[in-house]
Amino acid sequence: MPRFWIASLTLLLSLSSQSQPFITTSSSITRSFSSAQPELVVYSGFNFQFIPPYSNIVGMEVLIDVELSGQAEWQSIRLVKGTRLSGTGLSGKQVLNGLNTFGALTDLWGDTWSQAELNEQMGVAVSVKKTGAQSSVRIKKLTLKVFYQSTAQAMILTRFALEKTSTDAVNILFGTSTEENIKELWVERSLDGRHFEPLIRVEPKGRRNSFTDYAVTDTRPAMGRNYYRLKEVDTDGQSFYHEIRSVMVVKNGESFVAFASATDIKILLNSLKGRFTIRIFSADGRPVLQKECISGGMLQEQLPRPTRPGIYHVILSGEKIQLNRTLAIR
Repeated sequence: MPRFWIASLTLLLSLSSQSQPFITTSSSITRSFSSAQPELVVYSGFNFQFIPPYSNIVGMEVLIDVELSGQAEWQSIRLVKGTRLSGTGLSGKQVLNGLNTFGALTDLWGDTWSQAELNEQMGVAVSVKKTGAQSSVRIKKLTLKVFYQSTAQAMILTRFALEKTSTDAVNILFGTSTEENIKELWVERSLDGRHFEPLIRVEPKGRRNSFTDYAVTDTRPAMGRNYYRLKEVDTDGQSFYHEIRSVMVVKNGESFVAFASATDIKILLNSLKGRFTIRIFSADGRPVLQKECISGGMLQEQLPRPTRPGIYHVILSGEKIQLNRTLAIR
């Protein structure tokens, strides 16, 4: 029997000796369709981190558990890749009361997938049309199953660790036990754990069945939580992403930090304890946002980023403290 991995305990199937290992993950969001017109719902938040980076994705199945009264039909079942609907969809099929299955062990829905793409805004788009006047359709659970084959690893990562230094830098330490046909390595950084950018190129120096250690330094990390991952580029042009690590960076002596990222405003409290109020004002004094928080000494808050460019004032108020920071939103 081949090995298999299960990320969700909601589904467990027996595999024949010809089947591929598979992994499943479910969305438990329920949705009732009440309109006679087709409605589109996107299920996301699937987690396929447990699929090995060196894997060949060979097929996908979507299993939808439905509570049906009357009649209805599937207008469209599509996979979501990034911000677009991916590949071919399935439609015109009658909705069944109970489990509805789409796709198969060797069906990639007209597209190709990598392990990294499965974890970056991957989802399932579902559209249902009621064909009976008194019909009702309720999706109770949607499960996405991925079939894959593990391939030989060109690099085996044995260690990936972060160390914050006294000078507010971050040391990135990693080690390998095998390297074969590696073109280059990249340390990438992100402020939200999803959108990564190249940071440091590392020249591979390891060999097959040989332990090798690496150490590089991010001398200018962003304030707040920094996320790092290792990207491997092989000589055949394929790229693989390894595990993600994160570290909190607060400059020595800074008790209150506010800065704008691409998606939000990050607030950091360092060595401050108690109940506080965070208020944001525009340059003309107009209130934009207010939030209450409790800090046990170290706290990070993420607040909505103002949509209008300009200068904003962030005020932190406590029982015996009031601090002010200025932000420029571009």
